[in-house]
This record gives sequence, structure tokens and C-alpha cells, in this order.
Amino acid sequence: MHYNETLADSQELSGDERIQLDAKYEELFDVFDKMKNESLLSKELAAFAMQVEGIEYDLQRIWKFEIDPKKHRYWYRVPQCTCPKIDNMDLFGTDMRIFAADCPVHNLLLINSNQGSMRH
Repeated sequence: MHYNETLADSQELSGDERIQLDAKYEELFDVFDKMKNESLLSKELAAFAMQVEGIEYDLQRIWKFEIDPKKHRYWYRVPQCTCPKIDNMDLFGTDMRIFAADCPVHNLLLINSNQGSMRH
């Protein structure tokens, strides 16, 4: 089991929803494992980061939480991310995210953000 059982009980999750949670967390951990490969290019890491963002939306849906990108926390916990962890934990629930310019995971997203097309 990859989830908080007490929270699942308080959210009144069904057996099927709990199975979905386990599968979704397994998918998340699989992506994290793939991202540990230090030979990946920045564009490959960015693609995995976008996949993590999608998984976070799926988790919110399964948990019956409000769908809200301001309440995502795995994006800065991905392997090889050098964005400031504590600063981003402090910003949880806000519209702000702090990126490191030299982050191999998010640097392409920063470049795209300067062109107005950043999803993070």
C-alpha cells in the first residue's frame, strides 16, 4: 500500500479507488525510477516531469480533492531536480514556484516560460 489509510478512510474511498491509488502511486514511483538515469537528456527529464504533473492531477481526482496545480508537491521532488525544496514546500498552495536556472529537469520549462507557454 502506497497511501495513507486513515486519509483514505476519512475521504470514504471505495475499494476500487484504493486500488487506483496504489496503481497511480506505483506509476509515479516508476517514473521517479526512470528519472534517476543520469544519461537522460534535459528534454527527456522535462517530458517525465510533465508526466509527474499529470499523475498529480490523477491523484487529486482519486483522492477526491479539488483539482489544483497549486497543491502539487511531487514536481520538485523528482530525481535530478535542483529546484529549492524547502522554499517550494513553503509555497505549497500558492501560485508561486521557484525554479533553479540550472535544474536539468525544469530548465527547458523555464526557457518555454519566457515564451509564455509554461505549464508548471
